[in-house]
Amino acid sequence: MAALLKNPSGNGSVKHLMKIDAAIKNIFGVNLRETQKMAIIYAVESGKNFLSQVNTGEGKSYIVASIAIIRAQQFKSVDIITSSSVLAQRDVKDMRPLYEAMHLNVAHNCTEGLEDRKQAYKANVVYGEIGRFQRDHLLHDFYRKNILGDRERQSSCVIVDEVDNMLLDNGNNMLYLSHSVPGLELLEPLFVHIQRIICSPTASRRKEEAFSTDSIEVHILSDLLGRISKEDLDLLALTSIAKQNCANVWDKLMNMEIIDSGGYLKIQTDEDFFEA
Repeated sequence: MAALLKNPSGNGSVKHLMKIDAAIKNIFGVNLRETQKMAIIYAVESGKNFLSQVNTGEGKSYIVASIAIIRAQQFKSVDIITSSSVLAQRDVKDMRPLYEAMHLNVAHNCTEGLEDRKQAYKANVVYGEIGRFQRDHLLHDFYRKNILGDRERQSSCVIVDEVDNMLLDNGNNMLYLSHSVPGLELLEPLFVHIQRIICSPTASRRKEEAFSTDSIEVHILSDLLGRISKEDLDLLALTSIAKQNCANVWDKLMNMEIIDSGGYLKIQTDEDFFEA
């Protein structure tokens, strides 16, 4: 590894590290030590998940930022999980000049505003505490808030700062997006009875369809998000010409990002509709 650092001609990661080292010298007035460089190269050249121990005072912030910069060239996005939101915001502020010097955007997800976090996830590198990432992934995947945008886990890299804090100190960490109401389970028989009456098969619906998991999921998501179906558009069309244009209307609503492919609303307010 020491020989590779001295003669980086055949290794792209080492060449990139030399540029990062020069940027750190120009911005912060210090160079990466040989031990820091070795830790960085071992991490980015490892063909599998890599665990590294860095003691306090050994320049971990520089190491993490350097790894993130190199990984950002290999992956579409990089998430850095810190032990607290305070550290995430500090590192973003301190390391922003370095990322910008390497032509990368950096942000954190520690704000409460939904729109602020949507903008943050457009950055190449995002810092945050584990609970913040949990919250946004749940809101994105289960509540369809589209916070993450086109940020996909398959094309991204995760760097965990202080992994012992996440796995040991916060090993039982749980995040609640909602809380159960005490005593609500006593009403379960009543709710089941009401659901059976409301969703009981009619002459035009089969029993299997009325009680299928997909059908129940559609009903629940429709109540939560709002939904319009192609059948609804057909019912609104009063003339034969209007019925012929239903498909075009559906495509137009999707292109304007008012609905998704399932017909669920992607807008939150009336103002969003007029902006679209």
